[in-house]
Amino acid sequence: MDSSVTLCADAVDQLDSAMGGLNDAVQELNDAISTSSDLLLSDLRAINNQFGKIIDVLRRQSDSTEETEEELLEDVSDQATETDEDAGRITNAKNTGAVEGDVNVAGIVGSMAIEYDYDPEDDLTTSGDRSLDFHYQAAALTEGCVNTGEVTGKKDYVGGIVGRMDLGTVSQCESYAPVESTGGDYVGGIAGAAWSTIRDCWARCALEGND
Repeated sequence: MDSSVTLCADAVDQLDSAMGGLNDAVQELNDAISTSSDLLLSDLRAINNQFGKIIDVLRRQSDSTEETEEELLEDVSDQATETDEDAGRITNAKNTGAVEGDVNVAGIVGSMAIEYDYDPEDDLTTSGDRSLDFHYQAAALTEGCVNTGEVTGKKDYVGGIVGRMDLGTVSQCESYAPVESTGGDYVGGIAGAAWSTIRDCWARCALEGND
């Protein structure tokens, strides 16, 4: 299971536990003042009932949105244009020097993927009204880049242009230098491993690795 799905499930469990504890506290308060006036008791019961409805809504929402990462995340890299100032983009870059590293090593970009840092909301731009039903859009474009420097990695995902490509688009890129992993898999002239779009690219180089 992907780390993002695990984190989402953990957050839902924590929210459910917290809401359940708060509901129990409200019920205890209800019991404690059961000898109070009928009006106060009626108001408290109404609050308790509404709180229970909120918990039911949240639980139904979490149960009905067992979405995979692919359903939550939309890759809009192919829609990026030169006027998209905030789209993730590397254009017309050239590398001539040797590159060495451990994992996700390449001549232009190490990885094209979502970074799950401590506070990922810092990187988000929101659009639309607040809702429990949401999805993310991501754009990553590497275009017109050339690598002529040797690339050497110790582990997996070593490529002439990009090491690991979970999303995005690599277009019109070229690589002309040896690519090697000394102890790992996924070695490629353009990308070590790609689960997204590579278009109109060219590689002429020696490859060396376990797989």
